[in-house]
Amino acid sequence: MPYCGSCGAENTQGNSYCAKCGMALNVSQAPQAGQTGATQRTSEYAVVSLALGIAGVTVLPLMASVPAIILGMMAKKRISQDPSLKGGELATVGVILGIISLILGFLIVLWFFAAMCTVTTW
Repeated sequence: MPYCGSCGAENTQGNSYCAKCGMALNVSQAPQAGQTGATQRTSEYAVVSLALGIAGVTVLPLMASVPAIILGMMAKKRISQDPSLKGGELATVGVILGIISLILGFLIVLWFFAAMCTVTTW
């Protein structure tokens, strides 16, 4: 019986595509001992959290920081509950960058208002 190299599902002989995930069957052997057959996938929330954290530090300090923190925390929770997910490090970095960009954003706003208060009119 062929096994899917993507999801590890067992398929009937003669199938060209996996009945579970639809990927082309290119692996025709059973999973190795100790493996469940399912591959780990990276949490989408962790990737988006990291991208928003980077965007927050570089170009969108206040707009991207809060979603980076929220999505990073959601990713960490999902990763701890689902063993087929990975990307905990990405989520952690996304949260840290989100916090840094939130602090930078508030400092920029404070600097802007302090500069506005010191402007003298003629």
